[in-house]
Amino acid sequence: MNSRSLGRLLNVPFIASLIVFALVIPTTAMWYQSLRVNVTVSLGDSSWGITSYKGMKTIQYGHCGCNFTACKGLDDDEMILSNNKHSLTVQINTTQEGACGSCGCSGHTHHNGNVTGLWVGLVIKNKGSIPLKISYVSVEVISSDGPENWEMTTYVYPQFHDGVGNKPFWGAVNCSIMPYPGYTSLPTPLNQDYKTVAWIHIEFNGSGTYEFKVTPVLESFNT
Repeated sequence: MNSRSLGRLLNVPFIASLIVFALVIPTTAMWYQSLRVNVTVSLGDSSWGITSYKGMKTIQYGHCGCNFTACKGLDDDEMILSNNKHSLTVQINTTQEGACGSCGCSGHTHHNGNVTGLWVGLVIKNKGSIPLKISYVSVEVISSDGPENWEMTTYVYPQFHDGVGNKPFWGAVNCSIMPYPGYTSLPTPLNQDYKTVAWIHIEFNGSGTYEFKVTPVLESFNT
């Protein structure tokens, strides 16, 4: 074999290596380029809102043999629902004491009572597409001159799918015998398109005009 033939044979693997190298370079470059992927993850609609509300102040009578608790409903302008329907602001004037009827006291037909507390009722509905839970209810004093001492208790009833007007804990309630039995502990579930009723009892000492902001706190059921 002459030198020219040998050179041709030696050039064959060299040329093949060049071809492989030429193919690998763009492939490697393609793998190392930045990769951007736009992904949208839908977690479902978690919307909810307060669909109805009530407010009553509790009045304690203890004059001339009268010793009982009565309630007086708040006017519409004393309760303001937020635009997103997630909180209710309630204003109560404790200096406007109610009066009971005849208590069996000779010569007296009316006796003033002391405003000692407030009941706030909320109907809360899950309007979204995922199950939620009511974790707790927040109460905040937003008036500049708040009550001297106050405390709150929350009573939440099991969820339901039908109307609320015929529920004993909502229709024709009597604050003198509240809370009505059947309430549950928190957190409590609230499924899609279901409703629940929460009653918040606020007790306080003092006299004046107070404002409370009542806000249920709802979260995803799995959190």
